[in-house]
Amino acid sequence: GKYIPAGELQKLNSYIELFAREQTFENIEPVQIPSRQISNNDLYHYGWNLWNHFKGRRQDQRQECVVSWLKTVFTNLGEVEFSTIKGKLTIFDVKSKITIQKNIPDYLRFLKE
Repeated sequence: GKYIPAGELQKLNSYIELFAREQTFENIEPVQIPSRQISNNDLYHYGWNLWNHFKGRRQDQRQECVVSWLKTVFTNLGEVEFSTIKGKLTIFDVKSKITIQKNIPDYLRFLKE
């Protein structure tokens, strides 16, 4: 990918599947994002988009679930306070590469046009 190596992207995809299926994370290897171009705010938006996309399909629909997921999956968020991440899931940042997407399927269709 543009910001994440292929091997890391494969890990990320499998972790998204675990999140969607509400499966537990045991002994996972966190995703390494070497690029400085992806900020913590980008990862917060990524988490919100993930949570929003799957919330209607999961029994546990609380945002706290995605905050825990973010802290587990991304090494650079491991030390960030839980409340900080939760409070910044939708914070606006003009420099963000990842934006809030309320409807991912519609957004993907838009990108293909």
